[in-house]
Amino acid sequence: MLARLEKSRLQRFALVLAVALAACTEPGDRAGLLAPDVQMAVVPGTPEFDQEMGAARAAQAAFSQELMRRPGVVGTAIGVSTIGRPEMLVLVEDASVAVPGSLGGVGVRPVKIVSKDVEAFVSDLKRQPGKDIWLFGGGVLFRSMLEAGLVDRVELAIVPVLLGSGIPVLPGLTGVARLELDDVRRYDKSGIVVLGYRVLGAAT
Repeated sequence: MLARLEKSRLQRFALVLAVALAACTEPGDRAGLLAPDVQMAVVPGTPEFDQEMGAARAAQAAFSQELMRRPGVVGTAIGVSTIGRPEMLVLVEDASVAVPGSLGGVGVRPVKIVSKDVEAFVSDLKRQPGKDIWLFGGGVLFRSMLEAGLVDRVELAIVPVLLGSGIPVLPGLTGVARLELDDVRRYDKSGIVVLGYRVLGAAT
């Protein structure tokens, strides 16, 4: 699931707010991010994906202590890039913290952590000129942004896998958010279908 916050600045680092770490942090997880008009280079659930995920975890194990000795680095995590490639995330308190672009053959990306006044932070970003913000994280963060009226667009990816249980999309949502379908994209290689919706207003 993707939520887009329109007319805002997309900074050079990913925006991870409070609980919004991308999935794919435990063995066996399957997660991916589909950007508009981009086919995934690696499809979650395939041997190639698992191999690259293993390499990313190995890089995290090998380099985390070294990275965390740098001022401003608070941790590391594993994420998935916009074309579906597993990568190492370096969690930083400030966007100016320099990190290498790759380690051990694995892509590395700095991720700024914002842990308080999240709605105000995002609202301020939306008022600045620039590109859209893509929210890629947990359902609790998504719910709080939706309730605050900060989400303009939602994309839901239908993945051809059936599960008996799972994590709620919007845990704790008490109201109803009205959506309007305006885009459908089909990815024949993976069997994934992405549904794009405009958000008609804050959840009420």
